[in-house]
Amino acid sequence: SLLCIAVLTAPTADIIAVDLKVEYLRNPLAVDIPQPRLQWTLQATDPTKHDLSQKAYQILVATDRQSLDTNIGNLWDSKKVVSDRTTHIKYGGTPLKSGQRAYWKVNVWDQNDQVQNNSCESINYWDKGLDINDWTGQWIGAPVGTQQKALQNLSEIDSKVIQSNPGLIPVLYLRNNFTTDSKIKSAKIYATAQGVYKMFINNKTVGDSQLSPGWSDYNKTFQYQAYDVTELLLTNNAIGVLLGTGWFSSYVGFFRRYKQYGPDQSLLFELHIEYENNKTAIVKSDNTWKVSTGSLMYSDLLMGELYYEDREVIGWTSPEFDDSHWSSVVTKEIDKNVALIADRSQPIRVTRDLTPKTKYESKPGVWVFDFNQNMVGWVRISLPKTYDATRVQLRHAEALNPDGSIYTLNLRTALATDTYVLKKANNSYELSLEPHFTYHGFRYVELTGYPGEPQLTNIKGMVVNSDTPFESFFETSNEM
Repeated sequence: SLLCIAVLTAPTADIIAVDLKVEYLRNPLAVDIPQPRLQWTLQATDPTKHDLSQKAYQILVATDRQSLDTNIGNLWDSKKVVSDRTTHIKYGGTPLKSGQRAYWKVNVWDQNDQVQNNSCESINYWDKGLDINDWTGQWIGAPVGTQQKALQNLSEIDSKVIQSNPGLIPVLYLRNNFTTDSKIKSAKIYATAQGVYKMFINNKTVGDSQLSPGWSDYNKTFQYQAYDVTELLLTNNAIGVLLGTGWFSSYVGFFRRYKQYGPDQSLLFELHIEYENNKTAIVKSDNTWKVSTGSLMYSDLLMGELYYEDREVIGWTSPEFDDSHWSSVVTKEIDKNVALIADRSQPIRVTRDLTPKTKYESKPGVWVFDFNQNMVGWVRISLPKTYDATRVQLRHAEALNPDGSIYTLNLRTALATDTYVLKKANNSYELSLEPHFTYHGFRYVELTGYPGEPQLTNIKGMVVNSDTPFESFFETSNEM
């Protein structure tokens, strides 16, 4: 707006408030705390000036950006508060309704008691999340026997692995179709799982977080995540969700324990749609959903993943997919004694990828790649366009034996192995594969079954961690 331009071109104070956060998060889509804590960082309007400080602040919170452009906080106006505080200031305005968005900005007075009304670029927001009584969906999962049936007709080697590790079960595929009837103003998903999940709408991945909803004491608390999917919706739509075992029922710890919190994986899902005409709609997890299994025979945190390409379900996240042969889900009601809270942490993401530094053949057909550093995550592998049917296997390790083979004794019972059973291929593209619901700690990767000699560029180490913001760094003359 013209007001923003005027503010930017006529600074009157030495400092402004930037990097606004709510409960340590930038523009969070779900905050279920009634009085969330607000914070900001001070930035000099002239980098050459020193000895600057904040003398006072004013927080303005409004239902729309336009109000803030004119310094109106119709949800909260803290007025001028004489204080140098910039963190943990509780929201003190009108309580927000579930799903409501609050826009906010901060005006700060400098050491000379001069203020510069903050620009539009420094207007942030947060959305009120769902409280336990706001949820209308049900937990949904698969009928008894669905996953066990899918384990039939595997190769002998895979059958033996699963028989000796009975916690390894197939990933569930859940889906539903829905339609929209007018122009969409906003659309937001709230989701959590007894297990871990990946979501898709109309063949497109929802978000970039990994291993959601994360680990908590599921007997007491589930964290849910929120996603803005406004740009993904069409008139005819399909939702698809992959549902793995995760910390809920994967192998966890040293003692081959699994099903720590329960044997069955379930999804809780709500899509809240607001139309331009102010109508609203909710698409939720209920008995209208369908469930099946597919190419992921298991994807376990410690053991790794097993993928059968010939069981790939083509187009299952498309609205045109025929799911009439899929089973109906089973449902269970939400236990109101178990907390459902908005995720308050930075999501787990792939934060960078690494290329191995060296490789060698430890014995015929067995290639060992060295990333020259320890990492946590998994490997993305690319294959040539043409190859015969093969079984590509990756094993992960932190050290080597004297003979150059990988050392895995320290892994105890964890297999840390990702396996891809592939059909004969004559593609116009290079197939790229990576696991879904596992992660490994490793420096070395042992690769077998690759068609021909793999190159360093065929292997990528995907580094995975909580995506906390990078705050500072230091340099040293010591090469370390």
